[in-house]
Amino acid sequence: MVVGVVAVGALGALAAVLFGGGGDDETAGPPSLSSTAEPEGGSGILDPEPIGSAEPLPEPAPEPSQPTAPSEPPTVEPTEAPQTQEPAPDPGGPDIPGNGRTVTVGPGVQVLVPVGWEVAGQGESDVAVSSGDGSFGYVLTGVDDPSTDAASVITQNLSGLLPADNYTQLDTGDVRPLEPFGSLVSVAVMDYTSLWVDAQAPIPLAGQVYAAVRSDGVVVLMTVEHTPPEDFEATVGDWGQLVDGTLGLLGGS
Repeated sequence: MVVGVVAVGALGALAAVLFGGGGDDETAGPPSLSSTAEPEGGSGILDPEPIGSAEPLPEPAPEPSQPTAPSEPPTVEPTEAPQTQEPAPDPGGPDIPGNGRTVTVGPGVQVLVPVGWEVAGQGESDVAVSSGDGSFGYVLTGVDDPSTDAASVITQNLSGLLPADNYTQLDTGDVRPLEPFGSLVSVAVMDYTSLWVDAQAPIPLAGQVYAAVRSDGVVVLMTVEHTPPEDFEATVGDWGQLVDGTLGLLGGS
């Protein structure tokens, strides 16, 4: 079991059931983006005009023309150098000096992608990120009643967020309330350890689930994980930026 380290110190996988709703379970992870089929193309071939079989009549010889004075060579005006095209803007969000950049999902929720992290997958309401060094994050957004308790958001969505088919040997701690701040009215966290299993080798990991409810009903459910699990607390300075930055932006701090 992970000791109760909490990333929200400076501030005080896909859920099948979105914040208490019903539905069939789905496998966690970033949704696959559908590929766009290439349009079918075709080219018409223009046939040449038919050539007649009759022999052409001889043309009369042209009469000699009087020589004319050579004309002045045309003056070629120099053309201006083409304008250099400015590079296209980065489709991502604005840079946050020293922290990284943001991506926007769901109802305008900004997710902080720390320096050195990459977006592993993104859907309309969720995004998965990776540090490339054993840390992973997943953020799911939605809208609920502002009076919803963040602890209940975790318990009601846990089986969809950490599905048993992938998160085997799951050991969870108690759901603990955290002090809300800014426009957040409820925040909670839960520790867990698990053995991630897929088609490749199983991966032991440790992680935390965070939930936050804002005064306008916007809800964020987030997981942060690290492998090997014994290094989870030691790497809080890395994955903690994702938690602190995202919840800070959500609460307006």
